Amino acid sequence: MAEINSTVFIIDVYNKFSNDKIVSVFKINGNWYCIKEVELNFGKPILSSIEESEDKYINFHLYNTVEEARQYIQKIKQLEGLR
Repeated sequence: MAEINSTVFIIDVYNKFSNDKIVSVFKINGNWYCIKEVELNFGKPILSSIEESEDKYINFHLYNTVEEARQYIQKIKQLEGLR
């Protein structure tokens, strides 16, 4: 039987005080972002900084691997360089 990943990766705004598991930090357009490894609860990331009332307004793209998230960041950085 195949094992199902219990965690996924998201790209979020970087906060050095976050209790979430931060995999890497990067800067795009002068702003700091990070890749976080998170668990899901009914398809939504479990984050230390999301309040229940704010939850309905926040949507993240979920990446199965950290490599997928890094590839997306590289595409964004390439587009940033074209400006």
